[in-house]
Amino acid sequence: MRKTIDLHGCLTSQAKAYLLKTLDSCPSSVNELVVIHGSNHGDKLAQLVRKQIKHPRISKIFLTMNPGETILELKAVKTGTKK
Repeated sequence: MRKTIDLHGCLTSQAKAYLLKTLDSCPSSVNELVVIHGSNHGDKLAQLVRKQIKHPRISKIFLTMNPGETILELKAVKTGTKK
């Protein structure tokens, strides 16, 4: 399943916090996160999403034909096992 978030108008610090919170709370059924960061007003948000953000759920980062969007492929959430 695909989820989309829009970071337009966010400061870099706000965007980072929102993106990490979204990654932490995404259910396991979400395997793609489409991040709309824009491209007309600088590339700070794009650089944050494409190069700086680190999270255990991110398995791959895809650039699209749209320079204002990045797709994050997500790993499934690991659940604990009973012993």
